[in-house]
Amino acid sequence: MHATITSKGQITVPKPIRDQLGLTEGTRLDFDIVDGAIRARPVSRTALDLLGVLRQPGRKPVSLQAMKQAVEAEAVARFVRATGRAKGKAA
Repeated sequence: MHATITSKGQITVPKPIRDQLGLTEGTRLDFDIVDGAIRARPVSRTALDLLGVLRQPGRKPVSLQAMKQAVEAEAVARFVRATGRAKGKAA
């Protein structure tokens, strides 16, 4: 997908991207440059804006324990990537 910048510096976000991210008229975007690429994301959202965003038809609910385990596993993975060592291991 692509977009063209107008003479006023404006772009139109392609519809499939707007639909996937739930972007609607008036949504404010925050722009960053990461490794030479532009990253755009919604500035802020309320809890109501996020209602149903994770729902996938036909998918069974996940237990609180499974969520906690997934969060902990991701935290450990990020720690290992950031430090180059396993959690709890001395340098």
